[in-house]
Amino acid sequence: MTNGSGETEYVYLARIQEWNFADRSGLDFQRDDRGGYILDELPLTPEAIADVNLLPEELSAILCEALDHGDLLATT
Repeated sequence: MTNGSGETEYVYLARIQEWNFADRSGLDFQRDDRGGYILDELPLTPEAIADVNLLPEELSAILCEALDHGDLLATT
C-alpha cells in the first residue's frame, strides 16, 4: 500500500507463537520521525477491529475479510 506521503507500507498477517515486547527491533524503531509504536492486544472480532484507528485504513478491511474466511482463528 502507498500512504499519503507516497511511501510504500507493507502489512503482514502472521501468527505469532511467542511474543516479547522487549525483543522488538527493526529500522522503524530506530527512526525518530516515525512516532511511537505502542502495541495493544485486542479481541479478533469485527467490532473490536472497527473500534480502533488502524492505519493504513485498508488494514481493517483486510483483517475483517480474514476473520470472515476463518484465516485468523485457525490453529495449526
